[in-house]
Amino acid sequence: LASGCGGGDGDDDDNTTVVTNTVNNTTVVTNDVPTELPAPGLVSPASGTTFNHFPRSVTLVWAPVAGADKYVLERQYQSLGNWTSYPAVEVNATTYSFNFIGAQPGRWRVRAKTNSGTEGAWSDWSTFNFTI
Repeated sequence: LASGCGGGDGDDDDNTTVVTNTVNNTTVVTNDVPTELPAPGLVSPASGTTFNHFPRSVTLVWAPVAGADKYVLERQYQSLGNWTSYPAVEVNATTYSFNFIGAQPGRWRVRAKTNSGTEGAWSDWSTFNFTI
């Protein structure tokens, strides 16, 4: 077997591998994009952060995931001991800003997604709290 990367142009920027079987002269081209996307690392705010500002604007930041085209973000707030979800959002960036609902605990998590619909693992929940 002989193998090489790229579409014949010598570079491997297109994430493909070409394998030629010299016994029966067949060629197989595979895409080297990972089949499983790992959970993004959460960057900011740090879990457990307490905010004392109004309006309650929050910017969430996470690390990019190789192979991801977009991200699915889930946010929740706690009221009377129960977690309630905001509608999930898909974003093309690794940041998301929004106004939080009230002076109460919140949490968020994110996962990577490809344009073909493959979704990666969820990050752990990260918590925060608004006091005013």
